[in-house]
Amino acid sequence: MKTARTAKCLTAVFFIGFLIQTMSAGFACAGYLQQGYEPISLFNDRLRVSGTFDTETKYRLKVLKSATGVHNEERHARSSKVSMVRSNLSLELNWWAVQKPDFEINVISHLYYSYDFTGHFDGRFQRNIPNRSYHQYIRTADKDIIRELFVQILKGDWDVRIGKQQVIWGEQLGQRTLDVINPLDLRTQVIGLTEWENVRIGLWMIRMIRHTSLPGELDFEAILIPNDFESFKMPLEGTYLGGISRLPGTKGPTDPGTLGFQDQLWRAMEHDKPSRHGLHGSEWGFRVRGFAAALDLDWSAMFFHTIDDGPVTKNMDQFLGWLGGYPGVPYYKRPHIPKGTFTYRPYNIFGFSLQRYFAMLEAVLKLEVAYEDNRNYDAEGGRVVERDAIGVGFAIDKDMKVPYLYELQGNQAMSFSVELNQLWWRDYRESIDFSRTHPRGDTYDTSISWSATLHFFDDRFMPMCRGTYYLTSDAGKTAITLYFKPGQHWSYSLSLSMYWAKRSDRTPSTAMEKRDALGLKIAYIF
Repeated sequence: MKTARTAKCLTAVFFIGFLIQTMSAGFACAGYLQQGYEPISLFNDRLRVSGTFDTETKYRLKVLKSATGVHNEERHARSSKVSMVRSNLSLELNWWAVQKPDFEINVISHLYYSYDFTGHFDGRFQRNIPNRSYHQYIRTADKDIIRELFVQILKGDWDVRIGKQQVIWGEQLGQRTLDVINPLDLRTQVIGLTEWENVRIGLWMIRMIRHTSLPGELDFEAILIPNDFESFKMPLEGTYLGGISRLPGTKGPTDPGTLGFQDQLWRAMEHDKPSRHGLHGSEWGFRVRGFAAALDLDWSAMFFHTIDDGPVTKNMDQFLGWLGGYPGVPYYKRPHIPKGTFTYRPYNIFGFSLQRYFAMLEAVLKLEVAYEDNRNYDAEGGRVVERDAIGVGFAIDKDMKVPYLYELQGNQAMSFSVELNQLWWRDYRESIDFSRTHPRGDTYDTSISWSATLHFFDDRFMPMCRGTYYLTSDAGKTAITLYFKPGQHWSYSLSLSMYWAKRSDRTPSTAMEKRDALGLKIAYIF
C-alpha cells in the first residue's frame, strides 16, 4: 500500500514537471530563460548535487496497415503513433566525507527514476502489453533506482571503491568488445543511439585500482562481484522497442496463443537466474593499463571471468512441451514455464586495447580485441553448444575541418568517429543465432557504427548523426538529432530515428521493423 502511494506521488510530481517542461519551450523561444551556474553546493562544498530532469516523446511515422500475416500483428500491437511520453530524473549526490592531503573518503551516488505516461494518454497503448510487462515498463523498479552508490577510499597510490558501480573497460560506439562488466537494460533505449551509461545496469562489487610509478606508467585494477547477478533486459512485447509475440504457425492477434508469450519467457528467465552466490560463484577480473612513451601508445590488457547475462535453453523438451501442451489457451493464461528450463553459464574473456594519436591523419586510432573462451549458445535442433569467439573493434576519432562548414561553425571542427566491428566464431558447424538464418559456413558477424557532430555558437546548437549498419543481417538504425541549449539549464532535442531490416519469410529481423519516429526531448539541467 505504501509503495502504491509512493508511486502515485511520484507520478503526480513527474506529470507536473512534464507540464513545466512543455511550457518552458515557449519561454526559450522568447529568450526568457535564466542562466545556470554551478551544481548545487551544500555544507561548505562537502556535498554537491547535480542532475537532469527530462521528458522525451516519440511519434511513430508509420504503422503497418496490411491485413494479413505479421503486418496485421504489427498494426495490432502498435496502432498508436504516440509511442512514448517518458519523464526521467537523474540525480547525482557526491559527498566528500574526509579530505586530507594523503587520505580521502568520498561517497558517490547516481539515482535514476523514470515514468512513462503513454498509457494515460492513449488507452490502446496497453492493448498488446501483458499487465506484468506493462508495470515493469512504465516505471523504474525500486531496486534499479540506485544506478551507482559506492564508497571511494583514496590512500596514497590506492583507489578502492566498494558498492554499486558501472565499470567502463571499453569505449566503442555500437558494440561491446571489452565493455563487458555490466549487463544492459534495453527496454527503453537503443544501443548506438544513446549513451552507454543510460543502458548499463550497476552491480554491487569491490573494485581496487593501484597507480604505480613503474616504467610505462602502469595501473593495476581488480574487480570482485561476489554476491550480485543481473540478466540483460530486452524490450518488452507491445512497447515501442519491443517485438510482437507471434510464433510461426499462429494466425494473428485473434489467435488465442499470441498475447503473453514474451512475458512468460522473460518471467522464466528471471526465475532461472543464478541465486545469490558466494565466492565460489563470483565474477572477477583484472586489468593492466600503461603508456608506451617510445611509441606514444596507450594500451590495456584484461581478463574477466563472468556468468553470461543471457541464458541458454537447458531443457528444450520441457520448453517445447510447454509451448505445445495447451492448445487454444493464451500464453498469459498458461501455467508458468517450468523452473529449470533455462540456465546461465560461465565463460572467460581475454582482451587488450591500443590507442594512439597519428599526427599525419590528425586522428586517434583505437583497437579493441577480445577472445571469448567456451561461451554457450543455443543451436539448431534444441542443443546447447560451446563456441570460442573473437571480437575486434577498430575505430577512428577525428576532428574534421569540412570546407564551408568549418567557417560556419566559427572555426570549429566537426567531431567524427567511425568504427568497424567484427565477430568470428571458431569451430563453426551450425547456426548459433536464432535471430536470423545463417548459410552454411557463415562464421562471422560484421557491423559499422558512426557518429558525427557539428558545433555552432559555442556548442549551443549541435546537429548530430549516429547509427549502426549490420552488414551480415542487412539491418541498421540511425538517428539525426538537432540539439539546442540556449542557456546552462535548459536543453531541447529534436530527433528523427530510422530503422531498416531485411525480411525473411515475412518475419521482422533484429526487432527493427517500422520503428521510425520523431522524438522531442526537453531537459532541465542543474
